Amino acid sequence: MNFNRVSSGRGVARYAPALLVLVTVLMVGVVRAQDDDGEGIPIQPAQPTAIPSPTVLPTVTQPPVQETTVVVTTEEAVETEEAPAVATQVILPTIDPLAPTVETTPEPLRATVDVSSAFVRAAPAPDAPPVASAFRDDVLDVIGRNLDGTYFEVARPYRPDESIGWVSIEVIDYELLPELLPLTDIETGVVGDSPLASPVDFGVFINEGVALRALPDIQRGDRLLNIPPSVTVPVLGRYRDGEWLLVNYLGTEGWIIGFVIRDRDGIETLPEITGILPGDTATLRTEIIPPEIQRAQLERLREYATERATLARDVEAFWWLVQQGEVLPCNPPASVQAYRYGPRDVQELPEIDRYIPRMLQGVDMLNESIDVLDNCGVLDPFDVQRARNDAINAKVILENTLVQLDNLEEIIDFNS
Repeated sequence: MNFNRVSSGRGVARYAPALLVLVTVLMVGVVRAQDDDGEGIPIQPAQPTAIPSPTVLPTVTQPPVQETTVVVTTEEAVETEEAPAVATQVILPTIDPLAPTVETTPEPLRATVDVSSAFVRAAPAPDAPPVASAFRDDVLDVIGRNLDGTYFEVARPYRPDESIGWVSIEVIDYELLPELLPLTDIETGVVGDSPLASPVDFGVFINEGVALRALPDIQRGDRLLNIPPSVTVPVLGRYRDGEWLLVNYLGTEGWIIGFVIRDRDGIETLPEITGILPGDTATLRTEIIPPEIQRAQLERLREYATERATLARDVEAFWWLVQQGEVLPCNPPASVQAYRYGPRDVQELPEIDRYIPRMLQGVDMLNESIDVLDNCGVLDPFDVQRARNDAINAKVILENTLVQLDNLEEIIDFNS
């Protein structure tokens, strides 16, 4: 890399009780009584004690309990003249089907505030007015989610039925699954022209960024937009056994390929949608792609990711030196061009549709880091820190893409 002089404007500030156990020792022994001469006093034999008549206790009436007799025998019980085989009877109580059922209350779904302080907002949006505040280690009951699962509707534990507003998942720590929460806001954040008319019960969590397509087919389904990773989307239906899912992402309805979601039960219960593909796609489904073509697609993607990962490492190292007070040349590299691919590429290597959207997020971050160099001279420390963070995130995403490609190559080699 070749850079003009860049320096930081100022230095960057870097930001169980002991258990006490009381042991009581009981000393037990035999003491022989002695007289004044030291000789033992003979112990008189105990006189027989009359056994009192048994006390008659009041009868307590218990509800009738049905019993089941289970006979338990062992192979070792061999009947002989001296010791005949004995069967042991175990009496097990059975449940009366007419007895009332005791209902258990489910555990509340809770999250803990993971920052020093956070706003609880009136709606699931960063610009919604704050209605309350929460502080580090505050516990909140989670009662719902928004359209993409990036905000949770919460309540105070002592008033679990009274919503106090919405918090971003970025400021809380939680162990629940967002896709299992009820959808309690279907309006905020809608940008498409197909908003939901009513809440949808079934949702799925997106593991990897994926293309939202107009049809459940890679070649014939036009790309509508890219859905980022780590969001939750409502599901309206399935194609065949769930290899494609019809979802609604912020008001845009379309199809995603099924292998990008986190596994969950109930896919088969979704309504099956048929008759939506024009013509017969049997030829497309039965085409066998030779392993060498898949390897060629994989290698082309690997070369692209490797070069950009190297660039991200260089840019991150550059900004680290600037943070330390170094004065460096300011000659930014050219912006990184997006990876070019089409429907045929995805058909030859379907995983492209899974890896590339996430990888291109890393490319965007890398370009944002490079763009800061457009303003040469003394830079604000905040801008330097942000540029370095973008380079670090880009490096992590691109290096993770390379690991995924290595794993995919092993699968191709194993199956070929």
